[in-house]
Amino acid sequence: MKKLIPILFLITLSFNLFSQVEDDNLFNIFLGNKSLLEEKDLLMLYPNKSTKMFIGTNEKKYSFLDTVAWSYNKDFFIESKHLKNRNIYLYVHKIIGPAKFYLNDILVLETNNGFRTYEVNIHDLLKKGNNKLRVDYTPIYHSLNYNNNKYNTLASEKRVINRYPQYLFGWDWYPKMLYPSFEHLKIDSREKQNIEIEYNVQTLKIENDTAYMLLNIENDKHYFKIAKPRLWWPNGMGETYYYHMTTKDVGYNLIDAHLVFGVRTIELIQEKDSIGQSFYFKINGKPMFVKGANYIQQSITDTDEIRLAKKLGINMLRVWGGSDYGDGLLYNECDQLGILVWQDFPFACALYPADSSFLENVKEEAIQNVKRIAKHPSLALWCGNNEIWEGWNNWGWKKEVKDTALAVENYNKLFKELLPNIVKEYTPTINYIHTSPLHGWGEKESLTHGDCHYWGVWWGDSIFETYTRKVPRFMSEYGFQSPPTLSTLEDYMSKPYSKENTEFAIHQKHPRGFELIDNRVKQWFGDYSDDEDYIFKAGATAQEAYKIAIEAHRRAMPYCMGTMFWQFNEPYPAIGWSCIDYNNNPKPVYYTIQKAYEPIIFSIDKYSNPDSIFVYVCNDSYESSSLDYTIQIKDNNDNIKFSVTPNTISAEKFKSKIIYSIALKDIKDFNPKTDYLWVEGEIEDNYGENNGKKTISNYTFFVYPKDYIDNNKYNEIKRKYYQ
Repeated sequence: MKKLIPILFLITLSFNLFSQVEDDNLFNIFLGNKSLLEEKDLLMLYPNKSTKMFIGTNEKKYSFLDTVAWSYNKDFFIESKHLKNRNIYLYVHKIIGPAKFYLNDILVLETNNGFRTYEVNIHDLLKKGNNKLRVDYTPIYHSLNYNNNKYNTLASEKRVINRYPQYLFGWDWYPKMLYPSFEHLKIDSREKQNIEIEYNVQTLKIENDTAYMLLNIENDKHYFKIAKPRLWWPNGMGETYYYHMTTKDVGYNLIDAHLVFGVRTIELIQEKDSIGQSFYFKINGKPMFVKGANYIQQSITDTDEIRLAKKLGINMLRVWGGSDYGDGLLYNECDQLGILVWQDFPFACALYPADSSFLENVKEEAIQNVKRIAKHPSLALWCGNNEIWEGWNNWGWKKEVKDTALAVENYNKLFKELLPNIVKEYTPTINYIHTSPLHGWGEKESLTHGDCHYWGVWWGDSIFETYTRKVPRFMSEYGFQSPPTLSTLEDYMSKPYSKENTEFAIHQKHPRGFELIDNRVKQWFGDYSDDEDYIFKAGATAQEAYKIAIEAHRRAMPYCMGTMFWQFNEPYPAIGWSCIDYNNNPKPVYYTIQKAYEPIIFSIDKYSNPDSIFVYVCNDSYESSSLDYTIQIKDNNDNIKFSVTPNTISAEKFKSKIIYSIALKDIKDFNPKTDYLWVEGEIEDNYGENNGKKTISNYTFFVYPKDYIDNNKYNEIKRKYYQ
């Protein structure tokens, strides 16, 4: 057998981008934010966000980039007066790829962690006049060539040695895209008084209309109180109020600084009960029903995405552990819009090393990011990892590792000792859990204890109705795939939209994705043709999945106290789970989720009893409302077979309840192939324009659309619901 030797490319680039700001001895040289793709014109941004590398099958041309060695060179000029300042630092932020930094041919820094900011004092190596900075990148490919038994990790997941966003190594919605880059590189001189003050303000408790606060500033702590505080609330529960105060205002006189903070308490309640163990959040002492989504953090947050999340009705985003820590843009936007953030540490779906070198690297990474994020009122939870404990117990890893006892010991060192201790030190008011979920979706405890990632409907190919039987205490992952919108498809893919067309099929990264979509599309809508018919039916099928799932979770409140679908955004034009596509266009499922996330909804349960229909009103807000409503069952010709308008009732605050039940035997000449149910009502709406009233509605058919007698009527009722 021939041994395959990877080709090593060496690309040397020199740049002239230079920015210098002077003030006596102070100066700043910004060296840019660059990647190999940009400088070689492999990446081209269009006004509609298109990238050349994702069009058609272009991504195949870039698969070699993890074998590339890249050298970045920069000359810069230093005046003699600058050297009087001994605080001259080289700063490196979000660097992808192992790199060595040379200043005037002397090694000053080695980096191997894209989640850290590096800084090193380079004063003694600078000289008057011209200076040379060189950054040599080692191919990322080389870092994967190691014996996994050395770390007692998995041979199938060697990516774990690298501290970069894990999805960049390839996921079931993203291609392998590993190439050298850095987001921010600069040389900076600063006097002590010019250094930004590091602080955060924590709300310890709110009692008797008084907020008890903790100011962490530099390495000091200061306790103070705020009487009759205005509170920060999440989306749908109140205002997102900020305090602007000075350190003197709060009684701290050692450092003069301006403070910006929100007053709020956030708790994760995990209590044993007669069913198992709860999992829900309290905000300012009030239980909240989480209407959320999983979020893929990319190198820089697109704030349009966060605004779309607010518009959707989301009150919490989970920054998923296979991506990155949320950046400043994400947290600032979530602070302002009232979106809580569940932050995973960036570890996912694999066993990680726990040797002293790796732990020390992660320790510095975690301290930097926890301290940076701590000041944001949107921060709700720290989670050690995504699905690693589930993988250990259910995915066959115990047969792959050399030493199972050592694997558990390593897990505990990282996720039960190092990370929780850092959280306790720097964000003592924020809860930490070591993993999500605690139990895999095949275990009965996944529905009774803690949060759940339920993937039986996707990986298990179960029907959507299964969501009504698999309702956990808190659903933190579930979902179903659909294609991008037509306009995005046109940007990146050619017709036919079929798995036989390589330019289309390459954007499906799940090995069974087309099969699983087809199974449900044909169940709901029957056969389809390629192109727009497939796109429409696949999108409509996914809508049914989310509608059934979310309503089941909301009907089960307070047993179930949260629904967080997979996934909100898309870092690649994939046929995938997102509700907005790569160009930020809302997919059909976006509008389904938006309806299901309204504070007060009707929900129709035709699943729990084959002989009956139960109509619910679900109100997850803290305001009750009067409700006048009518329930009708009609056939496709709008002949009324059942109609009832009960007396006015109350849609009670923070409650889900059955308001009417119908026995199928009581419906005259009931025919599931011709009949449908429509429920409509009016609730109070002090902010609306319809005389203080708002109309809510819902519908159900009793057979799949392919079996319903009148396709036009089916589409008419669906459009009416979404108006």
